[in-house]
Amino acid sequence: MPITPPALVGDTIFMGAAHIGYDTSSGSEKYIWCEGDATVELKRTDLDVPVSGFGQITNPSTDEVVEVKFTPASRVDSSILSWMFGSLFSARPGASYFGSSSHPLWVHTMDGRVLKISNCLPTSWPTLNFGVSKRRWDGEVTCTGILARGQARTASNALFTPWANLSWSKYPAEDAVPHQVCEVKWAGIGSGATVLQAMEGWSLSVQPSLAPLTVSNLGTIDYRVQDVVVEVSAIPANAAEADLWGTAALGASRALGTPQNGGQMTLMEDYPGLCATLPNMVWVDRPTRFDPANPIAGQCRWRSRRKHDGTSWNSIATLAMAAAPQNNG
Repeated sequence: MPITPPALVGDTIFMGAAHIGYDTSSGSEKYIWCEGDATVELKRTDLDVPVSGFGQITNPSTDEVVEVKFTPASRVDSSILSWMFGSLFSARPGASYFGSSSHPLWVHTMDGRVLKISNCLPTSWPTLNFGVSKRRWDGEVTCTGILARGQARTASNALFTPWANLSWSKYPAEDAVPHQVCEVKWAGIGSGATVLQAMEGWSLSVQPSLAPLTVSNLGTIDYRVQDVVVEVSAIPANAAEADLWGTAALGASRALGTPQNGGQMTLMEDYPGLCATLPNMVWVDRPTRFDPANPIAGQCRWRSRRKHDGTSWNSIATLAMAAAPQNNG
């Protein structure tokens, strides 16, 4: 039996870019630009119901979330930092991640279509790079959209607002992508006075452990913070034998049970770049290598540790844009 010859109008197949709007307030919309694809998917969790001799006969849903994945372009500013990391660095274990309000997110195509997700925040993060040798972000962001705060699952737009028309009018600017030279110091080397230079720049990785709070009849309504770890890595160009093997890095004694000392690390880019202060970083990987084409230090890694001051629960890290130079004239 012959088939009907297919016909398809080519310009009805949509192919194009989308970007992410993280502040959807009318008149003050803010975007984080994507590098490459942005994907959005409705993720459904089912309960399989099998019957002997018949197999699975139904699969009622037990949860639905929206998942957005994209790689950020190199843009960074204070509002992007606030959206990307929020209060993670100071959150206690068990704290609510989504907090006391909803966080709408847009997936906005340059063809003028928009999907508004009612309550959506990052739940896994890319690496943040410092210096002029690398793009600002490495890897994908995964954002998870859950029920709007206080909404029943059956309420209108409780999880997302269906696709609609919204004209495209935003464009990236050259001066919104700062890449500046970076000065790095760690208190464990040279009493904190030595400026460490890296072969290919410095990378900061934020590694929170988040647990979904899922309630029967509602699904996921929050995520709870379990732990937050920050790691910094680089190939130091000017680390010497004494730095890699010294007592400041390894502890004052070879005796088992001796704790390893931590110290403050700062990554400071020139204005208008990015700055990070990490109060208590421990040098966990410090390989020594002998290679005629490379420095003596291999890929080194520092890891954050909580530092208690006796009175308060301190932030594990601070990220901010570099302050403008003062005009004293």
